[in-house]
Amino acid sequence: MKVKEKYQGLTRPQLLEKVYQLGVGYESNSYGCSQCAVAALHEVIGFDDVIVKVTTSLCGGTASQVVGTCGALAGGIIVFDYFFGRPAGRLSSEVMIQDNLMAIESAQEAPKELVKKYIGKYGTINCAGIMTQRFGRPFYLSDPDVPMDTNHLERALRVIPMGRRNWLFAWTEIGAEHVGVIQSLLVTCKLHGVNPYDYLVDVLRRVGTHPASKIEELTPRLWKEKFADNPMRSDLQTVGKNV
Repeated sequence: MKVKEKYQGLTRPQLLEKVYQLGVGYESNSYGCSQCAVAALHEVIGFDDVIVKVTTSLCGGTASQVVGTCGALAGGIIVFDYFFGRPAGRLSSEVMIQDNLMAIESAQEAPKELVKKYIGKYGTINCAGIMTQRFGRPFYLSDPDVPMDTNHLERALRVIPMGRRNWLFAWTEIGAEHVGVIQSLLVTCKLHGVNPYDYLVDVLRRVGTHPASKIEELTPRLWKEKFADNPMRSDLQTVGKNV
């Protein structure tokens, strides 16, 4: 690893600051935290251009899904492995060689220190966690309008722990599982704006004649599209109207 000639007059802290400022500049104008971090290192110490390319989809907690490791950290580790990683010639598909295994531990020394620094500063290496530390909340990068939390689902399921005393009397384990299925269906109906009573009555009457190959049509979302406008009614409901 060698610093490019135009940066060789800088001290170590100055080099680190230069890399940081370059990374910020790349991120502001080009996006993609993983590539931008690697591009900043590429500008200062120089290495094969393809390393910048192969870090493209590590950004945003892996492919902008905000579920994985920080892209800048992942990119930095790739640069470490470019210089210090285990060479392909040290792998074998036929025999186990202890020295080849030890090469993994040796290669991971610098990445481990980088991970420790991230955890020391942010308490995590997870993309969403770091965004929360820096910006107060995480952002779903592919679609900023999509909420990152599932609070609406948790609120919908709150009725289950509230009624836990009732579930004590499911009698059997299979009965308890069936209660869980029904509760899940009820919550799903509410999320899709479907009347649970109308849905259950219709499906229980319809399921015996409905084609098994199209069973997914009886899920609340698709049922709403196909059957909600004219659901099958129970005989009791019909009798009630005629009284």
